[in-house]
Amino acid sequence: MLGMTAHQRHKFMMNQYVNFYGGKMPPPPQEETVHTDFDVLKETYRFIRDDGEDAAAEDRWAVRLAKRYYAKLYREYAIVDLSRYKEDKLGLRWRTEAEVLSGKGQFSCGARGCAETRGLATFEVPFGYAEAGQRKEALVKVRLCPEHALQLNYRKNKEALKAQRKAQKKAERRQQRQQDDSEADEEPSGKQEAHEEKGKSRSQRHVQHQIDEKGAGKPELEEEADAFLREMFP
Repeated sequence: MLGMTAHQRHKFMMNQYVNFYGGKMPPPPQEETVHTDFDVLKETYRFIRDDGEDAAAEDRWAVRLAKRYYAKLYREYAIVDLSRYKEDKLGLRWRTEAEVLSGKGQFSCGARGCAETRGLATFEVPFGYAEAGQRKEALVKVRLCPEHALQLNYRKNKEALKAQRKAQKKAERRQQRQQDDSEADEEPSGKQEAHEEKGKSRSQRHVQHQIDEKGAGKPELEEEADAFLREMFP
């Protein structure tokens, strides 16, 4: 210990204290979390604010901050995030002043990251979302280019295509059944014709057989008559 510095001796003695005398080191001090205005805004932000709730909490500074930010948003058209459109999930937010001035979401496509200005169409989206532990719904207008319009209606188009294919298969099965029924109706008449032909050929064979028998018996009768006459007139 003589060659140690004061700090080294302190660490050595503390280790001895903890390892052999049952002492405990104090926990390291935790860093204090700084709660910024942005954190407060995220906690109190509402996609569509309720005037009744805001009036009841008017005395809270956080609510007043969220209301001031909400008042600066332009809520005629929304910006939409369609990155998960195949899962039937989308994200919406209101436009900022800079986006309104640039025409984003009204004169250019309202999809996030798209600047297309041709072929825009307006859609009213029934937007369901969870906020502050509650399930809410709102009808929001967005303007989209043809490509992102297909993504927005991906599920509806998929269900329509599925129904169309199902109806087509049903029509094909109905047509096949009708064809099978018509073939089944034609089959007995064909069998009857074959039976009549078979009966006709059998009758013809029977008549021919009788004719053959008669033809074969005539020479025998003639021979018997000749023999009888020879006996009568020797």
